Amino acid sequence: MDITSDQAAQLLGIQGGSLRQIELNVKPVSLALAFRAERLYGVAVDELIDESKDEPNKTPEPKPQPKIERVAPPRRQEREPSKGPRRAQDVA
Repeated sequence: MDITSDQAAQLLGIQGGSLRQIELNVKPVSLALAFRAERLYGVAVDELIDESKDEPNKTPEPKPQPKIERVAPPRRQEREPSKGPRRAQDVA
């Protein structure tokens, strides 16, 4: 059976976004929805629900902090007075 995920979601009576979240294990699946999916796909509920992925107390690993680099140029060093900018001199 070739159907899109939006069509499957409509046949299951849920939104397409909810089905994607369930597929990615972001959102847990209810038992009633699992039985509806069993009838739709012709697959046993045990194959649809993977118990090893359902760990309710599992805390997600923290994302690594992005490396922060300086945006501004480095600070200027103190210059000697004789090495300042050159100015045009009046020559008469």
